Amino acid sequence: MLGPRRLFGTNGIRGVVNKELTSQMVIKIGSATGTFFQCGNLVVGYDARTSSPMLTRAVIAGLNATGCNVFFAGVSPSNSRLHSLLCILNC
Repeated sequence: MLGPRRLFGTNGIRGVVNKELTSQMVIKIGSATGTFFQCGNLVVGYDARTSSPMLTRAVIAGLNATGCNVFFAGVSPSNSRLHSLLCILNC
């Protein structure tokens, strides 16, 4: 028997869009993330999935609600977003 499905794992947040991952839930995830990092500068980007723009707007809304300064990277690989954040922090 399989256990309950987990949304949070080692490779990020996974789930069926508009069923397990709604825009309301993603706004709350963004808000929780902004609270955890105590605002500051964050870089947000996404992959080429068709749901990414909607989910990205929702997470940015949650981050902005907590006062975070969000830099939008658009479609980009994860390592380039990390490099962007390091440049922002060290400039």
